[in-house]
Amino acid sequence: MSALTPQTDATQEVPITELWPATGYRLPRVDLLPPQIRAARRLRHVQQVLAAGLVLVVLVLAGFAALSRSSASVARADLARAQARSAALQADQAQYAEVSRVQAQLDLVEGARASAMAGDVLWASSLDEISGRAPAGVWLDNLTVALAPTATAAGAPAAAVDPLAQPAVATITFTGKGGSYQDVAAWLDGLADVPGFADPRYTIATRTAGEPRPVVEFTSTVGVVPDALSHRYDRKDG
Repeated sequence: MSALTPQTDATQEVPITELWPATGYRLPRVDLLPPQIRAARRLRHVQQVLAAGLVLVVLVLAGFAALSRSSASVARADLARAQARSAALQADQAQYAEVSRVQAQLDLVEGARASAMAGDVLWASSLDEISGRAPAGVWLDNLTVALAPTATAAGAPAAAVDPLAQPAVATITFTGKGGSYQDVAAWLDGLADVPGFADPRYTIATRTAGEPRPVVEFTSTVGVVPDALSHRYDRKDG
């Protein structure tokens, strides 16, 4: 061999990088795996993806189930509270049912009293007025009160028989004596001034012998008009 040629051992291994210097060239890769192995790997990958998707679906379904159970529990709690409230209200209603019945009876009694007493008049004050307006020459023997036969339960006056007279709820009839016809006329004028009275008139006036002097015996009437009603027993609204 020449001195300029390096000697090499025939059995020495030479790296492949020395055969192809680093020039950026990459050796081609050759997949020598059988198709069956590659198919098996792809199948395992698909199975892993499907398994992950199945786990995700199971988790989502479990979440929905938990949410549904929670909503159902809240709904049952709300229903229980509503039922308890309803039971309490029914108990209160039963408690006050007797009050309602008593109130209805009271209303019925008050209505009957109002109807019965619709024609109520404060007779004591009216008689005081009559006594105060009677002339000195007149004295009364008797008086009677007759309610108008066609007066309604609400105290409405009956239609007057005399078209010139005011409708009245009652008529008072007086019998008495006077010293003269002028005294009887003054008596009628006094009746006309009593509040709630109207249309005073005499039906009989007869002069009779008396002791120590003659007198005039008379019978007079006066109408009691609605203004004289007391309204004490009227039903009050509210």
